[in-house]
Amino acid sequence: MKLLSSLWSKDKGLRAVVHRECSHMAQVLDQEKKWQNRDMENLPELQDNEITDFARNLVQICKTAPLRMRDGERQIWKMLDSALMVSEYTDKIDVLHRGNKTSTIVTEIRNLCFIISGLVVSNSYERSQKVLAGNMEDNERIYQRIFELGRRAKIINPHQMRSTYGKMMWMLMDAETDTIKRHLGFSCRQDELTTVF
Repeated sequence: MKLLSSLWSKDKGLRAVVHRECSHMAQVLDQEKKWQNRDMENLPELQDNEITDFARNLVQICKTAPLRMRDGERQIWKMLDSALMVSEYTDKIDVLHRGNKTSTIVTEIRNLCFIISGLVVSNSYERSQKVLAGNMEDNERIYQRIFELGRRAKIINPHQMRSTYGKMMWMLMDAETDTIKRHLGFSCRQDELTTVF
């Protein structure tokens, strides 16, 4: 402290530099305040009808925008994607074959659901005991949620599921026909996507 006070009293050039810096800083702060005030004055006043139009548009967007997946949902979606990769659904359904095509579709949908169930069990045995019931018909809501996650993931991330999304959609479309739904005993499709709204 003594050194600083001795320099301050002896060196007039130091005092001039400090004074110049302090006055420059004061000018800069003053100019910043003027700019801020000018920007605040130039903001347009929104009318009530403009606010309600904006809110109405925002609500419409929220009704169609899918909700972002949580970590647990993302794990289940990865299991769905993995199950669709190993599924031979389109390979077996789209080829010419003899016999009953309905029974082949039902068998392949059941196989896909079994693969998904196995992956869920292998991921968390305790959680799967609470969630998965004994037969597939009792798990209808779970399968609907899992396939809904796949649809939601594709909308949010169009670059994901490039090879498996088409297979899932073909399977869901086939599963919604009356004869297949009657043979399966449940519906695979959830009516609504989970949206931000």
